[in-house]
Amino acid sequence: MDVIDLFCGGGGLSLGFAKNNFNVKGYDINPYSPEIFKRNNIGTAETMDLSENFPDSKPDIIIGGPPCKPWSSVNVRKRLKNHPDYELLTYYFKNVLNLKPEAFVLENVIPLRKDKNYQYWINKLSKNEI
Repeated sequence: MDVIDLFCGGGGLSLGFAKNNFNVKGYDINPYSPEIFKRNNIGTAETMDLSENFPDSKPDIIIGGPPCKPWSSVNVRKRLKNHPDYELLTYYFKNVLNLKPEAFVLENVIPLRKDKNYQYWINKLSKNEI
């Protein structure tokens, strides 16, 4: 099965899937992600700004961990909508809607589940509006 990892970073989520014989491709704005994937035999990765582009792929599963800084309790300066990473959650879900996988996994911090934007997308997806 083909898996894409959005906001893949160093491939933490991807590694578990790769070790279980999934074909994994990661996408992240971090220019080091492709080399990390290669060195750790995770799969392939591509440097991409997911706020501006959609992967050209048809995965069976989407996994990903959009940046958690807007919801993290450690972040006491710019939170929620005031944080520049806040909208990246929306881009994760827009990719899910655009690519229509059989399943998706979203990893983030616990306070995210109280966010109205998160609740909107989960509600939309739970109603099979994809």
